[in-house]
Amino acid sequence: MNKREIGNLIYYERTRQNIGLSELASGVCSVSVLQRLENGERLPEPLILERLVERLGKSMNKMELLYHKTSYDIYYLREAVECYVEEQQYEEAAEALIFYESLLKGKEALHWQYICKMRAVLAVEQEGDHGKAAMLLEEAMGKTLPGFDLNSLDSYLLGESELLLLLMWIQEKIDEDVTHIGIDGNRLLRYIQQTCQDEEVLANVYSKAAWVLGNVELKGHNPREALWYTLEGQKRLADALDIDQKTVSRLEGGKYKPKQGTFQKIKEYLEIHRDICSTRLVVEDFALLEMEREIARKKYYKPELFTEQQGQLLKSA
Repeated sequence: MNKREIGNLIYYERTRQNIGLSELASGVCSVSVLQRLENGERLPEPLILERLVERLGKSMNKMELLYHKTSYDIYYLREAVECYVEEQQYEEAAEALIFYESLLKGKEALHWQYICKMRAVLAVEQEGDHGKAAMLLEEAMGKTLPGFDLNSLDSYLLGESELLLLLMWIQEKIDEDVTHIGIDGNRLLRYIQQTCQDEEVLANVYSKAAWVLGNVELKGHNPREALWYTLEGQKRLADALDIDQKTVSRLEGGKYKPKQGTFQKIKEYLEIHRDICSTRLVVEDFALLEMEREIARKKYYKPELFTEQQGQLLKSA
């Protein structure tokens, strides 16, 4: 796509969704940068364009762009950081982030947001410090969402990356052993459904949110609510893959050997390794089913808490 086509797409989606210029640009770029983009005059740096597209609920994967070598160097540096984390070379990852920081000339919010996020991942992986990680994730969110208040979620426009940061923060609060986070799970899922226009983006964020919210309910000893979130997440994943929910559950539990094409679809969809090292919201043995199993264990499962239909779903998984 050329810059004129991209500008037209951004303008069309923004006006179709009744989003103002300042609302879309807030915390990401100036209104004038967005206007030049929509007029087809100039493309912003790729990270800015990516965030604008995300906030419109769309995916950058469907756009083919050519950028200056410097922009690609930043992406390669991010890949290196995530590879180091994946291979548990944490000191090398920390050094790469210091080098990344040295390349920044000012208050480039999206770059600093990424650096804070990856330092949060390292705080957990290297130090096991969930409190520090939560603080770093709050700082990361503040780079593009200054003064963010979870209770006023509907007044903000969050893209996929910002939603994942929020979910990471919630998960770290759980791991920090915070007993009351003050989150309305149903409201968050509705927000995700309303803002994520692309089906792949919706399934990706929704399934992760279901897992995190299930963890919140387990922390509060609410197995029935945790089960509901778990099944919702599985259903969304099944819909995205065009595979029935029972098949997903059996695959996750090792009860069924998938066909080559089915396994490839799951692997490509989840992008497992990248997700693990950059968000810690997906695990290779599929977290949703692990949660479902945990609910079914004697520690949580009390038959009187579940309806007959929910009990049958647990038995068939």
